[in-house]
Amino acid sequence: MTNTQRDELLLKMDQKLSDVQQDVSILKQDVSGLKQKVSILEQDVSTLKQDMSEQKAYTKRISESVAFIEVDHGDKLQSLLDMYPEFTHKFESNKKRFSSQEKRLENHTFRILRIENKIGIK
Repeated sequence: MTNTQRDELLLKMDQKLSDVQQDVSILKQDVSGLKQKVSILEQDVSTLKQDMSEQKAYTKRISESVAFIEVDHGDKLQSLLDMYPEFTHKFESNKKRFSSQEKRLENHTFRILRIENKIGIK
């Protein structure tokens, strides 16, 4: 190999090495950018974990409140349902009594009209 060929070969190798160094530099920049993005993602995941924890606690409080309401109102509803037959019976009893009283009132009204007609009062 002649000196010229050797110099050309060294020049080509130097050029290739320069290209490789430039590619490595670009890769380093890309890796640095990726590290920053991963760091941001880690922060976001941490925030999401905290939010989920808070959401779980909030959901648990709501669940406990709903359970309390169901028990509290369930007892009240059961009391109302237990009283329903009694109230229905009283309502029917009063309805019959009022019907009877209306008949008596009509009868008395009719008698009063007859008496008024007999004595001449209008």
